[in-house]
Amino acid sequence: MDNQANLYQQVSIGQHQCGVELIDQLVLCPGDRVLDIGSGTGNLTAIIAEKVGESGCVYAVEPDESRYALARKEIPCNNINWYSQTFSAFVPPAWPFFTAVYSNYVFHWMPDQCQAVKRISKALLPGGRFAFCCVHGMPEIIRTLCECMGSDSGQILSSLHFTPKADWLAYFNAAGLTVIQTDEVDDYHFDSIEAVMCWWEATTHGKFSRDQLSQYHLDMLRDRYPGVVKIYREETLRLVAVK
Repeated sequence: MDNQANLYQQVSIGQHQCGVELIDQLVLCPGDRVLDIGSGTGNLTAIIAEKVGESGCVYAVEPDESRYALARKEIPCNNINWYSQTFSAFVPPAWPFFTAVYSNYVFHWMPDQCQAVKRISKALLPGGRFAFCCVHGMPEIIRTLCECMGSDSGQILSSLHFTPKADWLAYFNAAGLTVIQTDEVDDYHFDSIEAVMCWWEATTHGKFSRDQLSQYHLDMLRDRYPGVVKIYREETLRLVAVK
């Protein structure tokens, strides 16, 4: 699993670029207290920590132990508090506490989405901002990759929770969060289907494995997806909300 964390850090270029743009949309200031939900290997967390400075702090929550361990090892910032747990298990120092909450490509892995949005609102101080990006629909290529795993596809598909955009906006409204900005994200660009498979294996923590595909499925994928592959622009929701 340690190898999966390192691989994810290497291939998650699309998520990283989108995450950098999302951080900019938060307009963070020195002294801000930020909750990073699904902090992964910590690269984006480090950018947040730099922006809030020594007078601010970041609480980084990551349930995957290997990604958490890699972040702790490689990100030496003194103003980051690391937590290896799910967001539903995380308890902040106070309710409310944070001036900003940040989550980049995480919520489609969470089954308790509506309740999670309510907890975020509860954790935010009045006027606090929530920068959010997640996938709200399954790209055709992702479903195809999962189905190529045969009987093992159910484990991957059951871990994904794609919620329509309209439902997300309803969750925010019910939690007392006002959406002040939405925008499109750029497609992820992959040079080949091989690169997509490498990325998807790392993203799913190894639940998808190229090595487990039959030669028939590998040939089918190469024939169906020749050349550059683009995904996620139409299926991604990115927004900023305020309490």
